[in-house]
Amino acid sequence: MQTKGGKWIDVNDDGTFLYLKDPVVGLKIFTQFRNIRGGSFIKAVALASKGKLIVCHANGRCTVDGNELKQRGAIFDFKDDDFKVFKFKKRRI
Repeated sequence: MQTKGGKWIDVNDDGTFLYLKDPVVGLKIFTQFRNIRGGSFIKAVALASKGKLIVCHANGRCTVDGNELKQRGAIFDFKDDDFKVFKFKKRRI
């Protein structure tokens, strides 16, 4: 995790932490860490807004309010003040 001052730190703990809160758009971002042998890795990232919770797991699985997405992704649309799930197209670069 990175501190306000830009310093990178190891969490070395299991747990879910509130990483960012934006009261203007009503968004909260949580990170879930897992401790393995004195180090830590991010197990999942969650975005909460507009009464919905998107959770993206380290294995690529995504859920919205506990329901698994087949599309492997979801987007909060703040411009239209709405929540939408989009299908992503595969593109070659």
